[in-house]
Amino acid sequence: LASMLLFFSCGRNFSRLTTEENTYSLTTEVDLRDVTHSQQIEDFYASGNEGFFQGKEDVKIYYRIFEHPSAEKAILISSGRTEAAIKYKELIFDLFNNGYSVYIHDHRGQGLSGRMTEDPDMGYIDDFQFYVDDMKYFFDHYLKPNNHDKSYLLTHSMGGAIGMTYLEQYPVDFNAAAFSSPMLGLKPPICSV
Repeated sequence: LASMLLFFSCGRNFSRLTTEENTYSLTTEVDLRDVTHSQQIEDFYASGNEGFFQGKEDVKIYYRIFEHPSAEKAILISSGRTEAAIKYKELIFDLFNNGYSVYIHDHRGQGLSGRMTEDPDMGYIDDFQFYVDDMKYFFDHYLKPNNHDKSYLLTHSMGGAIGMTYLEQYPVDFNAAAFSSPMLGLKPPICSV
């Protein structure tokens, strides 16, 4: 009985989802087919302020900032394993158009940030805490000085594990956080069957 319950709990049935109104003017699949809209996203992404800062153990950390004219709210994005800021172009575009300043950095060993090994394809880090230390530096030196009324953390996958560890150590830096598929454990093998 337990096996049957576990097996059926793994199933996903999205056929019951209804179409919702796009109240936040988010980019849709139809929008992405429009070359003009896609070019707007590309041009917007290119307009972001980019640079590097020295992370722990002298590893260069790449970042990109999209400062909204309204200083009310900001979102720091913590990306997943093997991801880079460039993957988040559309999301950054949509968040900015909804009034957010957006801050994103490539975690060490990913994207345009430096590596801790000679092999650029190897995912390696001496200490997981370095990810948290890099994010804290980015927050303190780039986001915090802009005095946003509200600051939010948006994470995905490995970025979720980094974000949760960050919030354990610095619980007052963000007003709220969202975790998309955080890297916190493994699903039971029965779901793959």
